[in-house]
Amino acid sequence: MKVLTGKEIIDILEDNITTSDFAYEEFDSFSEELELGKCELISSQEGDIGNTSYAHRVFFFEDHNVHIKLNGWYSSYSGRCEWDEDAEYSVVEPKEKVITIWE
Repeated sequence: MKVLTGKEIIDILEDNITTSDFAYEEFDSFSEELELGKCELISSQEGDIGNTSYAHRVFFFEDHNVHIKLNGWYSSYSGRCEWDEDAEYSVVEPKEKVITIWE
């Protein structure tokens, strides 16, 4: 299997599957079907009722050592995340941050 860049993986996803299907369906089976190798959901954030804005999912494509983030939004009306055609993919890397809080 050829090792792909994050941009190449995003292009394949955008050309072959809707963002909603990728976010909610068996993304691992789509990954195999598209010959992208093993794909694992490693992070997911969804808003709560009353917080109608941010949602994301981060997928790791092991064979390519690439992390892809899918940004969407949370709808308090439907009570679920929306991954419409305006949802965006981006290549991301894990970063650790240290914060200071005062109590």
